[in-house]
Amino acid sequence: MDKLVCCAGVTFIGSLENTEYNTFMREISINLGGVFNMCKAAVKELVKSEDPPLSPSAPTWACAPSERIGYCPSKAGVIMLTKCIALEYAPKVRVNCVLPGWCAPP
Repeated sequence: MDKLVCCAGVTFIGSLENTEYNTFMREISINLGGVFNMCKAAVKELVKSEDPPLSPSAPTWACAPSERIGYCPSKAGVIMLTKCIALEYAPKVRVNCVLPGWCAPP
């Protein structure tokens, strides 16, 4: 393995008042836990590669669109997870977080 890009995730529409705890935790588990699991599974092989990139993705990390009570915190968590992994594995693995943001339709 010579690279890992984590770019999958889910979003559920809901406010604090109408989002159930289980829905909130499912979103955190998929969006943040999924990145954790993929990075953990890949890092041993990435350390063996030459200049391996590991790139978690975290769109909408700086803005908070309405009724995304689980999505935004989960993606903000991806940024901090990325920083922790980068500190732990530098300089063996190059770790970057891609922050594409929302894309408007043409």
